[in-house]
Amino acid sequence: MSGSKALRRLDDLLFGPEAPARLLAVQGLFLVLISLRAILSPYPKLAGAPAGLFKPAWVISYFDHMPPRSVIVAVQLVIVAAAASWFLIGRNPQWRGPIRRTTFAVAWLGFLFLAALRGSRGKIFHIELVLVWAALPLVFAPGDARWSDRTPKRRYGWPIRSAIGVMSAIYCMTGIWKLRNSGTDWVFSDNMKLSLLWGRVRGERPPLGDLGVWLADHHPLPRVFAACILLFEVTFPLVIVFRRIRPLYVAAAWMFHLGTLLLLGLDYVVWPCTVTILLVNWPAVSDRLGVAKPLLASPEPVGAAYATQEAGTVMTT
Repeated sequence: MSGSKALRRLDDLLFGPEAPARLLAVQGLFLVLISLRAILSPYPKLAGAPAGLFKPAWVISYFDHMPPRSVIVAVQLVIVAAAASWFLIGRNPQWRGPIRRTTFAVAWLGFLFLAALRGSRGKIFHIELVLVWAALPLVFAPGDARWSDRTPKRRYGWPIRSAIGVMSAIYCMTGIWKLRNSGTDWVFSDNMKLSLLWGRVRGERPPLGDLGVWLADHHPLPRVFAACILLFEVTFPLVIVFRRIRPLYVAAAWMFHLGTLLLLGLDYVVWPCTVTILLVNWPAVSDRLGVAKPLLASPEPVGAAYATQEAGTVMTT
């Protein structure tokens, strides 16, 4: 393959066409996930952190201490209000474009602020990492996508494909970072065995901590798990090239992160949710299941509906 063809192939993979309906579904599901995390996560408790323990992330470097509880709660409410406006006001064809672009950006910025607060306690937290940065390309996406439009266009495809690229890079870099710091010992040492044992002795015992201890005591299961995790992370960018393997990686993401939650008590469920949102073709799933017109669909203007009806009459006569 020549250099120009390779560049065109890469351009198609990262910025190729997708159906507007898929962009609409991805944006809507991201807003639902962001809103749920904003509401259910205990962000207001961060307000009580001592100033000496506040190590601001670069996003909020202008703060010298944790903001008060009222500010955090206000940001949570703004995120939920922006998401609700995207769904409700954004359905109006007259306001669809500007409202959807503005409200998605507001919700994303609010969630970035909350995630930065969580990561400003002297320890890096990766819980929201993939959701925050994978959603970033969608901030700049067109706001006029319609659920009824299934014709692939590059204008609606680049935000989705760029988001998949960002997500893939994050997963891949986590695997490369393991290799950089530990090499193959991350797999062939007692690293995973000790991690499984740690799940039982941490402050709050995980739901399946006893199972983790049993797995840790049965060689070579911990090393098999470690090898599978590393392979999953390092090869994640393959989903950019091969669409048929995407369901496999969705399933693997759920097994990996649910296992982390149940065996170790570490909640990274946002990660497989993000993988599912981006790698599943939601319009195709909706059509296959025969799902009725969803909340994402916008009401057509009377004139447009009348014109459609007239065109249908002409075609059948």
